[in-house]
Amino acid sequence: MAEGKGEVYRAGQFFTYYAAEILRQLGENIDSVRPGIEIDVRREPMGVVAVVSPWNFPTATASWKIAPAPASRTMIDGI
Repeated sequence: MAEGKGEVYRAGQFFTYYAAEILRQLGENIDSVRPGIEIDVRREPMGVVAVVSPWNFPTATASWKIAPAPASRTMIDGI
């Protein structure tokens, strides 16, 4: 029972971490080495994420894969 509670607590920490990462994804402007040129960095979703997770620690291993997807505005497809 203690291992299960610890697993759920740790899974919650992953979601908390990636929820905070959303605030850092505003994009940024970087100066180029060439004069008068600015580089605009944008982070945009690439597509669908398929999640394959083993069943020995289902909550922890699934959260490692699921938590970053919404933070990057990516759709999740569970298998």
